[in-house]
Amino acid sequence: MPRNRLLAQIHEEMVHSKASLKYWRGELVLLAGTGLETIVKREIALREREADELLNVQEQLIAMTDTEAVARLRD
Repeated sequence: MPRNRLLAQIHEEMVHSKASLKYWRGELVLLAGTGLETIVKREIALREREADELLNVQEQLIAMTDTEAVARLRD
């Protein structure tokens, strides 16, 4: 997959991840003080890690040349 298409796909995933994070933060406000608050906090932490990982991969791909990116994907 060409690097630009992969970057576009990662960007799309980041958009979805941020929307999910926004949703779960809204749920945290609604469910504060209930037994579900812990579950929501875990979901928020998961979505934050997901966004960080996507950003890290995106930054690595931006720093690579097309040849390096293709070789890395094949490994």
